[in-house]
Amino acid sequence: MARQTVAGMLHDLKAVVAAGVEHLTHYELNVAGRTDFARNRRDELPSPDENLRLYRVGRDFLAANGYRQVTTYDWEKIVSVAPSPLRYEDQWRHRFAYAADGTVTGSQTWGWGFAGISHFFGTRAHPGWTYMNHTHVDEHFGAIDAGRFPIERAYHYEQADLRLTVLYQFLVSHAVDRDLYREITGLDVLDEFPDIWEALAKRDWVTVHEDRITLVGDGVFYTPLIQALVAHDRLEEMRQGRGAGRA
Repeated sequence: MARQTVAGMLHDLKAVVAAGVEHLTHYELNVAGRTDFARNRRDELPSPDENLRLYRVGRDFLAANGYRQVTTYDWEKIVSVAPSPLRYEDQWRHRFAYAADGTVTGSQTWGWGFAGISHFFGTRAHPGWTYMNHTHVDEHFGAIDAGRFPIERAYHYEQADLRLTVLYQFLVSHAVDRDLYREITGLDVLDEFPDIWEALAKRDWVTVHEDRITLVGDGVFYTPLIQALVAHDRLEEMRQGRGAGRA
């Protein structure tokens, strides 16, 4: 948050822990768009070094108070009896998984309401689509009243987009399953981004194993940066007008 301090953050986290909250989302304030804050008040935000310190202190405090980190931003209370499954959370954390018979299964997301976003992921042959509903209420309900899907825009995935989507989901949950990634995409993620993994390993942000690549230490904090690194070439390709999807 703006003008955040370690003391202020710990005060809030102590209140959350004392209340017995079982799941919390804890991350730095993201500022974007054409807002007054984005244009004129960025100096009120902590610096990157201050944000890293806040992350480390918050991480250590929550871990010491019985919470485990399950994604870059999500923490869950460790309890002796498993709580009711958080189905929505699980779908985002484990978008693709092995079924009991060894086949790969995936999940879809259908966004309801105005500005809702739907993700329909496919296969290498048919990578899938993402749809965004109308962002204005009148247009949204006008489309429904007219018997149309209230879709404002759509993006048709290419193979590279599907691969990045799979990789993003793995990274958010701290580990890239190399076998599952290969099953879905046909490629070994270690061979696809060798220079990136080597550089991250030298910083002690990832460890590379035979079956997975795991984010460790401050690498978890830098997940958005790592996602940007692996997406760099695809973004450049799209900026130059090649393979930018179809609306």
